[in-house]
Amino acid sequence: MSASGKSKKNEIGIVGEDLILEGTIHSEDKMIINGTIKGAVTGNEEITVGKSGRVHGKIAGGMVMVAGYVEGDMSIQDQLEITATGNVKGEIQVPAGRLVIREGARITGQCTITPTPKSFPS
Repeated sequence: MSASGKSKKNEIGIVGEDLILEGTIHSEDKMIINGTIKGAVTGNEEITVGKSGRVHGKIAGGMVMVAGYVEGDMSIQDQLEITATGNVKGEIQVPAGRLVIREGARITGQCTITPTPKSFPS
């Protein structure tokens, strides 16, 4: 453990297939969603919506991968990947060059490409 009492080991939060959660969900570490969330999802690390995962609400995070279903706006700080089984309905905001859409993925909505801080001269 560190001096602050927190372990430096990254933990993984998992929402199982049989779970339905309502409300705002936030994770400091990696989160895998295989169940259903009705509400906002935020995270400091990677957020993965698995093949059986469903999110009905906004997602805001650094790195997000969608293999399941998302109905809501997405605000991405680092990278968004939508796999072949992914289905996204809503507005997406993602930095330039950080959107990966695999063949077979479905998107219904608008995508706004935001500038990346590294693209501006100092």
